[in-house]
Amino acid sequence: MPTATTLYQHRKRTKFWLSLAVAILVIGAMGFGVIRIVDKEVRSLVHSSLDATLATQVQVLEHWYDELKATAKGAVEQPGTALMATDAAAGLDEGWAELLIQRFDTAMAPHGFVLVSFVTPNGKLVQASDGSTKGRIPDKITAYLPADASAGVTVTPPLVVPERVTSGDPIPRIVICAPIAGSDTKLIGYLLGYLDPSAKFSDFFELARIGESGETYAINGHGLLVSRSRFMETLTASGLLPSDAHDGILQLSMRDPKQRIDSNNFKASSLADAPFTVAARELIAGDSGFQLDPYNDYRGVRVIGSWQWMPELGIGLVAEIDAFEAYGPLNVLRIVFGGLMAIVAIGVILIIIIMQIQAGLRRRFQKAAAQARELGQYQLDRLLGAGGMGEVYLAHHALMRRPTAVKLLQETNDEETILRFEREVRLSC
Repeated sequence: MPTATTLYQHRKRTKFWLSLAVAILVIGAMGFGVIRIVDKEVRSLVHSSLDATLATQVQVLEHWYDELKATAKGAVEQPGTALMATDAAAGLDEGWAELLIQRFDTAMAPHGFVLVSFVTPNGKLVQASDGSTKGRIPDKITAYLPADASAGVTVTPPLVVPERVTSGDPIPRIVICAPIAGSDTKLIGYLLGYLDPSAKFSDFFELARIGESGETYAINGHGLLVSRSRFMETLTASGLLPSDAHDGILQLSMRDPKQRIDSNNFKASSLADAPFTVAARELIAGDSGFQLDPYNDYRGVRVIGSWQWMPELGIGLVAEIDAFEAYGPLNVLRIVFGGLMAIVAIGVILIIIIMQIQAGLRRRFQKAAAQARELGQYQLDRLLGAGGMGEVYLAHHALMRRPTAVKLLQETNDEETILRFEREVRLSC
């Protein structure tokens, strides 16, 4: 049957372990709660930054497109434009077509047209600033021509078109289509202005970047990049783009390579059947959105981002940043908390080891103490008294369990004392 001392020690150990377990649980819960709060705040902050960057980019592009349309509209509404266009379209005077092109190019000078042409309502080229005078404009441009003059100026997304309006190497261009109407509002023809999307259009995207790894770019409805990439060196080194590519516009499909394209085992040919990235997939469907859980971008790098489809422009905008950079503070906090929990765990293990060692020493001490209190077949229980010769203990016989008085002689070399103790023993028997 356990003694009162044993029960007390057991309760004390139980209380200690319960307190230790509660402390660990409290520390863990507090740490987990802090990480959850910080995680929520960091995600909210990153999301706000992405949305603000995207909103700014949208506003810049919308303003630019509106300015293009307003300037082009003003240019074709100049006095005498309708008369010159009528004669030029009828082939009565080639000089009028040349003058129309010059006036339009001058009015649009701030936007940096690389080419201007005048075409008839059915898409036949009359004259271009590069000297071209024959042929028809490509169907992909015709599709964007306003059906009538009242429809106003239209702007195409970046398209691959012939370098010389109707012939030449295919190059990316943004085309401004300005209809010219007569006094009876009848459509006479169009003035077309061609812009290089790798110039001012792409420059806008370089102004809206988050952090060291952030990128803002545009894609079309087919998932092709239509603005200059920030990572051209990586794209050409991986073989995704030819070595002489200088912007990647309408050359790079926004697909998920499933691995980093700068890794040694990446093969550009494996991208042919790869799925589109999360952002590209939603933009192709005409949807806008965001994702704060990391996903692969077109480089195979884990990123987070926001995107918005702009139906009036026919393009989608994407703002992304590497997840490692975006969640850097949160990752540091997780490492610190993990380190603290590891220290707590090591501390608990050390405590358990120390307590086991102490328990072993205690058992050995108790065993030694018990052995010290044994005298033959008698177990000494407690001291009853002490005198000049020795000490008297209350004891019990190990087998018979009856109380007995045991007297122990103090250590001495005095023969008389020893003889007196022996006489006392004989008399007691």
